[in-house]
Amino acid sequence: MQPHETIRRALRAANEAGRVGLVPFLTAGYPEADRFKDDLATIAAVADVVEVGVPFSDPMADGMTIQRSSRGALEQGVSLGWIFDRLEEARGGIDAPVILMSYLNPLLAHGYERVASRALAAGVAGFIVPDLPWEESEEFGAPLAEAGLALVQLVTPAHHRRRVGPARRYQRLPGPGAWRLGAARVRRLRHPYRRTGGRGRASRRWRHRRLRAGGSAGAGR
Repeated sequence: MQPHETIRRALRAANEAGRVGLVPFLTAGYPEADRFKDDLATIAAVADVVEVGVPFSDPMADGMTIQRSSRGALEQGVSLGWIFDRLEEARGGIDAPVILMSYLNPLLAHGYERVASRALAAGVAGFIVPDLPWEESEEFGAPLAEAGLALVQLVTPAHHRRRVGPARRYQRLPGPGAWRLGAARVRRLRHPYRRTGGRGRASRRWRHRRLRAGGSAGAGR
């Protein structure tokens, strides 16, 4: 079974059991780097899929909670290479597919081909890259697809229908398709639709329901 297939299988199993897939998020190395493997194993034991956040110095799509956890992990020396090392050590003891959620810069610095190779060796099932637009994702998506890894796309209610079309194409590529976010906002913005175009954009979430979604990724984190 290809790594990306484990994501879809886990989410389908949850749906067939009559429940929503549980996809928790964990910043790698926070609160204590030495506990990361134990923390991940504990969370994976009750999750369907786990998102592991790669700490970054400028997490512009995240709220204060993730910003603080990223800073705390970075201060302990956590990096993308460190995460791959720990995941390789923990391989076989993690009960749920792992998706790495990373900003683009760490991936560029590591090298796309090397990222795909190390992710495969570490048992990673796929990636979410919040600051990589669909239209510019082919360069990173190609080595992932060759390795059988997923590149999960994010869709918000604020996306125009002309940009949602490409997301449907990703349903035919390795992985679960698109994560549909419940709101186009970061933490503590109370009225996102009032500030970004009102009811028209908010109502699009219902027209996009056919996009494959295994859970709500953390737009409000």
